[in-house]
Amino acid sequence: MPDRRTPDNQRLSRLLTHVEAQQQAFAGRLYARLFERAPDVERWFRETGMDMQGRMVIQALAFGARSLDARDDFEAVFGDLGRRHAAYGVEPALFPLIGAAFADTCREILGKDFDPESERDLADLFERIEAAMRAGAEAPRARTDRFKTRTRPADAPCDPYLERFIGHRARRSKIVALSSADAVAERVRIDYLGEKSVTAPPMQTILETSCANGIAHVSECGGRARCSTCRVMVVDGLENCMPRNTLEERLASRKGFYPEIRLACQTRVLGDVTLKRLVRDETDIEMALADSLGDAGEEIMGAVLFTDLWGFTGFAESHLPYDVIHALNLLFGRLGRAVDEHDGYVDKYIGDNLMALFGLRGESPEETCRNAVRAARDMLAGLPAINRYLADYLGGEFRLGIGIAYGPMVTGELGFPLKRQFTAIGDTVNVAARLESSTRDTQADLLVSDSVVQHLPRDAFEIVRSHELALKGKSGAVLAHEIVVRD
Repeated sequence: MPDRRTPDNQRLSRLLTHVEAQQQAFAGRLYARLFERAPDVERWFRETGMDMQGRMVIQALAFGARSLDARDDFEAVFGDLGRRHAAYGVEPALFPLIGAAFADTCREILGKDFDPESERDLADLFERIEAAMRAGAEAPRARTDRFKTRTRPADAPCDPYLERFIGHRARRSKIVALSSADAVAERVRIDYLGEKSVTAPPMQTILETSCANGIAHVSECGGRARCSTCRVMVVDGLENCMPRNTLEERLASRKGFYPEIRLACQTRVLGDVTLKRLVRDETDIEMALADSLGDAGEEIMGAVLFTDLWGFTGFAESHLPYDVIHALNLLFGRLGRAVDEHDGYVDKYIGDNLMALFGLRGESPEETCRNAVRAARDMLAGLPAINRYLADYLGGEFRLGIGIAYGPMVTGELGFPLKRQFTAIGDTVNVAARLESSTRDTQADLLVSDSVVQHLPRDAFEIVRSHELALKGKSGAVLAHEIVVRD
């Protein structure tokens, strides 16, 4: 960086404090001035929150003002910014426009508080930033044999049925207080769980920090937000991470990532964080490259419903394969509608049985359990019509036993890259499956765990009998209830 006049840090700090005090008005006018100077630039901001983008600019300037004497940190951060802007298609000739637009906005918003000395300091700071960004944009990009491009297109299809239930995950956000410009740390500490702790300049991406400290951080697309192999889980300090930019938000929405799951190549850190790398070997990479919704695991409170079809084995042995499939589809059509009409998700068909989940949208325990038992009620109410059809055309009839449990479960995608499926696992799922099996021993149409009954309104059901059941895999007896669901 050539020798030149050094801006006054205290004056710049006062200037940025005035700017930050008028953040909302400032951000909108800043980008209006920028688009006036370069109309073509606007297309890069169509999906960007201007307030957040303006905050990022102010924080970057605050870091730059304090780091003028720390040449390595200054060049590392702004060189990386230049590289990324060039990767997005921004010509280096456009870099100085943000400085000119920023100065225009200061004159408009701050008036006399933007004195000639402050204006000169700001111009000098932007000149240094521009030089570092140009150097980064024009330097050859370091790549390793792990930086490949075997990703799928951004518009890869997802499961619209699953999207109905867990699409809210990508939109779920933790409300965190963003650091103010003058609170950005001189150096930040990043703890990689199970690996090492390092320090880095703020505003640098996690991926850049990993590479600078010898951490073999996978990034199949070369750090361009076209895959999720660099993703990390922020265990602590999420409030010290800049919010997702447009590229990261787009991919996070498609993948169903929670706020804690961040792309290391896009996430800039302003303060101390603790994180865990989620992709470490070739198997992890293949899983991360699978474009599907719901591969981020989550523990939720929900209800699980299993059905048990009695008499099916004899029916299958005495009928043609076509008739067997026809009868099952008739039955599953009725059962599936009952689940759908009460906001449940049909998880899978297990031979002649069905598994359904309730509460995936984050419903209350009361609503979740009420939906599950109402679905069971409608299943049982629809069975006589199916049996009449079977008696008229195929012979035979079915009886249905249903088990429901409520409690914690882990949801996510399981399988291998060519065949993965969203599902739920855990003790609650096992209990529901065992209750379904116990309906034969108790001759009950519907058995529910005590946790279900505890979350139902008292006028929503009637207990017919209660049972203390010895369920496989459970050390003690499990209290279950045979209930009749009221309208």
